[in-house]
Amino acid sequence: MIKSNQKVKTEKQSKIPASGITGKGSMGIIKANADYTKKLMIGIPTTGNIRIEWHYSLINMIIPVNWSSSFCSPFYSGNSVISPMGFQVDHARNICVSAMIDGGFEWLLFIDHDTMPPNNMFLKMNKHMEDMKYPIISGLYGNKACPSDPLVFRGGGDGCYKGWKYGDKVPVSAVVMGCTLIHREVIDALKSVSETYNDREHQLLGMITGKKIWKIFETVRAGSEDPETKTYRKYGGTEDICLCNRIIEEKILAKTKSWKHLAGRKYPFLCDTSIFCGHIDISGRVYPMERWEFAERSK
Repeated sequence: MIKSNQKVKTEKQSKIPASGITGKGSMGIIKANADYTKKLMIGIPTTGNIRIEWHYSLINMIIPVNWSSSFCSPFYSGNSVISPMGFQVDHARNICVSAMIDGGFEWLLFIDHDTMPPNNMFLKMNKHMEDMKYPIISGLYGNKACPSDPLVFRGGGDGCYKGWKYGDKVPVSAVVMGCTLIHREVIDALKSVSETYNDREHQLLGMITGKKIWKIFETVRAGSEDPETKTYRKYGGTEDICLCNRIIEEKILAKTKSWKHLAGRKYPFLCDTSIFCGHIDISGRVYPMERWEFAERSK
């Protein structure tokens, strides 16, 4: 059951653009024609090239009770789905975040165009939204490799964490964003300490000039030279892990109302391993090929 006292404006009144970004990337936001609760926005960053298997995984989702029947059908008549196309992934996620802010939604759910959630994913994520135990919850999937490692992390630099069994809800230090739920309070706290793209960046990236888009996500690539040892150190990370590190290092959860009690915890996020997703490449190969691969490597 969707529980919210807020109501979305009708299409005629809505300030969210129906379509919009031209240039190097493009975006569409699909809206409903009637009032509905502003519970969840779905963000689908994409290059524009998707597999039919991914498409079917999305349209075959089980829809929770009292959710709009169009809620989970973004390719037909969805009402809170944004799909930035052709952008670098961190920029695409920031466009999704800004649309969530503009729309006044409580939760943002990322479903990447190469991540295939199980058909009960919405049911499980709905339960997490009702429970309000964690501000960021991810499903489980592996990297595109043979063998594939489960992307479950407790700490940086020491590989993936394997001390879990299928069905466990694992507190973690970082999550990947391919199938991940984020609460609005975390976004607002990050927004308060984040810069926005300037007009020049809007123009170069093909975004709407004059529309505020916050730099919440960032793909870090940097390096430094040690003058004493004369060595050069290069470092970087994907936008999702960098965001989790930022939330912990900048004590972002301490700035929220609902999640202050998690601010000092070593593992403030959650990976729900019962939400097992396939990670599909453009050729149609899914990683891992079988679920038992993770179980074997966790022994």
